[in-house]
Amino acid sequence: MNTLKFLSKSLRFYSYRLNREHTANFISIKKIIPDYQNLETQCNCYLENLKLNDPIAPITNITTKVSDISPKSMIPVYKRHVLLIDETSSSKQAHMNWQSKLEDNDESVYPYGILKRIKEKNLQLMKQQNEECLPILMNVIELVNIAEDPVSAQDSTKTGKKYKLLCLPEWKVLSFDENSIEQVSDLVNKSNLSEHFEHLDNNKIKLSTFHEDNLLLICGHNQRDTRCGVMAIELITKMKSNDPVGFISHIGGHKFAGNIILYKQQKHETNSYWFRHINPLVADEILEQAKKGIMVSEFYRGSASFKN
Repeated sequence: MNTLKFLSKSLRFYSYRLNREHTANFISIKKIIPDYQNLETQCNCYLENLKLNDPIAPITNITTKVSDISPKSMIPVYKRHVLLIDETSSSKQAHMNWQSKLEDNDESVYPYGILKRIKEKNLQLMKQQNEECLPILMNVIELVNIAEDPVSAQDSTKTGKKYKLLCLPEWKVLSFDENSIEQVSDLVNKSNLSEHFEHLDNNKIKLSTFHEDNLLLICGHNQRDTRCGVMAIELITKMKSNDPVGFISHIGGHKFAGNIILYKQQKHETNSYWFRHINPLVADEILEQAKKGIMVSEFYRGSASFKN
């Protein structure tokens, strides 16, 4: 336990040295929507009407002292987001069955057990003070409105357990089988993903490009907290956004659901924008502002910028 605590502290220190917060402009919702008090009332009525046993916190910060000044970032610090793509449900309902702590599964629980293996490899490399080791963040995602790649569909019909990891900010997908888990666990924990991939002697590991410029991830981890599960469905069914979207496992802030991450790829960098307290009444406006590089202060959790 002491070793794990030490490594966790080291990882946080290392992360702060590497990660850089995205420089953005901030604006208060009061300047976007003059009748913000009416908006607050509408939002709170909307949340009450969800009739949750454990209700989502009311939006009270809209009329408080939040200003155009950059709020403090409250997100994890990381250099790569490793996302296990869950394709176990053709009806896109896998997220409803994600157990509370997916990272605790052993490898017998497909496909989630790989998260524990990657985490253990990260701790091992940190303990060895490996200079190439990156601070990583791990989650499971279920993509909703992205067409399946024909090659991937063909691979999925073969026997054996198949895995896919989306790595951001590289916008690359690693596809591999159960016999390649150890090599991939090592690969995703190191910098220069494409360069290390080229040196692999394993033709069963494939690296492809994720052909999207934006990716919207909504926390829908229902068994971790029902508030996230309910609000995720509300958002996906009622937002007007045409962005590629997916459910993501726990990213914190249950009582301030919905929690959203927007990844936006530009020429030389990828930005991640994290938001809280998003509901269908405000979602489209906040996301539209974010795409312009403008953060709505009241709903902001944090942001980070990564070189492509």
